[in-house]
Amino acid sequence: FFSEGVFAFICLFIFLIFFFVKLECSVVIGLALGVEREHFQELLIALTFHQLCEGAAMSAALREIKFSKMKPVLWFVLLYITSTPLGTAIGIAVHDSYNENARGTLIITGVLEAFSGGILIYDGLVNLLAVHFRLAAFSEASFKFKLAQYLAVWSGAGVMAYIGRYA
Repeated sequence: FFSEGVFAFICLFIFLIFFFVKLECSVVIGLALGVEREHFQELLIALTFHQLCEGAAMSAALREIKFSKMKPVLWFVLLYITSTPLGTAIGIAVHDSYNENARGTLIITGVLEAFSGGILIYDGLVNLLAVHFRLAAFSEASFKFKLAQYLAVWSGAGVMAYIGRYA
């Protein structure tokens, strides 16, 4: 569809959008960790695993863009690795005055979580599933293999929905 230069520009543009959205999400995640009162250890373990996986995905995206200079990559990495600790520091600073049941807090939290959830759903459907199911390896695979992959996707979605509802 596109020339190599246009394709590289589109990849960079998409990367920048998702990088800064994920950066905002990381600050919010750190903030949630900093104000947590009851389940700090569990949240810390979950967030550590989550940020590790997200960082691995981010590094794979950075590697694909093939920057001509290393300096922009280092700035991206620096911003990313400091975003969650920054949010955690802010959360710790406001920990005593933070009221998780205040109307404004609930509205802001709901809007940010809805925004983050929408981005993650879009990212998963458009950038992962759609690409995977269009690959030649998938289209040339046997019916059983395709069925197993579809079942795995829907099973994973079902488990996540269950966790989201009852956890």
